Amino acid sequence: VDLQGMAPIDGVHQLRADITKESTAEAIIEYFEGQKAQLVVSDGAPDSTGMHDFDVYMQGELLLSALSISTFILETGGSLVAKIYRADNTSRLYLQLQRFFKDVCVFKPSASRNSSIEAFVVARQFCLPEGHTPCNLTTEWHKHPETWLVRTTGREPKPVVHVPFVAYKGDLDADRTYDLDEDYVYTEAVQKPLTAAYQDVKQKLGSTNVKYDPIIVIHDEELTKEWREEHKEPADD
Repeated sequence: VDLQGMAPIDGVHQLRADITKESTAEAIIEYFEGQKAQLVVSDGAPDSTGMHDFDVYMQGELLLSALSISTFILETGGSLVAKIYRADNTSRLYLQLQRFFKDVCVFKPSASRNSSIEAFVVARQFCLPEGHTPCNLTTEWHKHPETWLVRTTGREPKPVVHVPFVAYKGDLDADRTYDLDEDYVYTEAVQKPLTAAYQDVKQKLGSTNVKYDPIIVIHDEELTKEWREEHKEPADD
């Protein structure tokens, strides 16, 4: 599932959709003929802005969105593996994951660059809290940050959260930055983006003076259609 276009992969069913929408969860369950998934994997990451705090926040929002759709499509006892940026407030994400999964840990695989703050949260034994109705957790959390955990689980939040961190066995420290080896050779991406989010911006920059004419880019297809009708703009070919 992705908002952007994807190159076809043998044996993989692709769905271009928004994971924050309930209709996407319904489409996934329909594809599984009414059955729920045993595993949800999310490798989503925001386009980096270079502003560390903002990038970490956006990654947290993506993780919450992955957790949200998991509450719709994951069977009891299922697992979630998702990318996470380890930062100052990451414990709040751990706490939310622990409300839905009995076992939560963070894993740093060898394929992840050592200088990157990314890791992968592995949450197992999914169990929907009694009385909780699947919903968009990102909006629920922002509307009721102090009472959300109590209302959804009936339990007070823990003052301290302990989550195991498992690193790939090696001589490098996942919390340090190292220089590249002198013989390092750059490797091209196996598959470059087909419909990158920044393509519209690049096209508009060629004919727009951003100092006087702001650029508006909308990635939601429904909102894009409404905006074009309102401003009488032609649709893309």
